[in-house]
Amino acid sequence: WLLCLSILFLAPAQGAILEDNEYRVLYDKWLETFNKQDANDNRFAIFKENMDTIIQHNAKGLSWKLGTNEYADLTDEEFESTRLMEIPADFDVFGNATEHRDERWTEENVSTIDWSAKGKVTAVRNQGSCGSCWAFAAAGAAEGLMSRPSHVSTQQIADCTMSTNGCNGGWPHKALGYAAGKGLCSDSSYRYTSGSTGKTYTCKDSSCSKILSLRGSRSGSSESSCASLLQSRPQSTVINASNLKLYSSGVIQSCSGTSTNHAVTAVGIVNIDGKTCWKIKNSWGSSWGKGGYMYLPYGQRCKGVGS
Repeated sequence: WLLCLSILFLAPAQGAILEDNEYRVLYDKWLETFNKQDANDNRFAIFKENMDTIIQHNAKGLSWKLGTNEYADLTDEEFESTRLMEIPADFDVFGNATEHRDERWTEENVSTIDWSAKGKVTAVRNQGSCGSCWAFAAAGAAEGLMSRPSHVSTQQIADCTMSTNGCNGGWPHKALGYAAGKGLCSDSSYRYTSGSTGKTYTCKDSSCSKILSLRGSRSGSSESSCASLLQSRPQSTVINASNLKLYSSGVIQSCSGTSTNHAVTAVGIVNIDGKTCWKIKNSWGSSWGKGGYMYLPYGQRCKGVGS
């Protein structure tokens, strides 16, 4: 039914608002699809508001669409409080990473590449109700170093990286710095559980199976420099992810927000409908976005991508 539901959402009449029984049918199907057990009148009311947002947005004919996903019964405040983090504007995002500068890559001549199509990107994961996006972003970059990528332990990163706030936010460069000293274990030997509990735990990196060692990290503070680094492997980056809870597909052109509050993995620079875009792997599960991915325009620092 998801395909049929998608058609309903993406091609409504201009300004259409559904009847209450139509909302109820969609809500019941949504509950079944995502195996939700906490249905109540409050959640239904929020779902209806999100449905209105989807319908009204998609009626505008923009280059990107909204749709339902597992977060369709959450308010923006509820969603962002557990999945985003605030990075101060004056915070040194790069820390001790070696700076890389390369300003050759403009929107007109940047080389396209898609590491996910080359088998260098692992499956999309879900950080759950824990602001550990920074751990998943760092893991995505580290996994790209492996000849046959497999999931490294994001729980290890979240538990063991010093000078971070665990489920309340952290920094990819600190995670990569930790990994350079300690190495990273397999996900299977140090399972991620913070997504359901919303907290991190005592570090156990001495009792898990190490599968990857790093030497250090490099940083780029411009889109061109980050594009240059991306030519060799996936990269972690920080963006402004406000108002992306219901993103479904397409190239986002709404680039409001100068602060950054979310860490992701850039896995490619691709061409979508004639637009050069960053291909971004997120950590909100595969029901979000285009199978867990999103697209941001290259050359505009849209949402802050390219840091």
